[in-house]
Amino acid sequence: MDNLPTDVELFNEYHALIVRHGARVCQKTPDCINCSLQNECDYYKQT
Repeated sequence: MDNLPTDVELFNEYHALIVRHGARVCQKTPDCINCSLQNECDYYKQT
């Protein structure tokens, strides 16, 4: 957040993208192989 301009619409868009990513990739059985956030994900690092 510190690297983004203070813009409510921008934050809403990021939030929507995070929620969509979670619903499609970080499911009950995560699809870590196809995840673009592997380097940032603690779950992936533990598997």
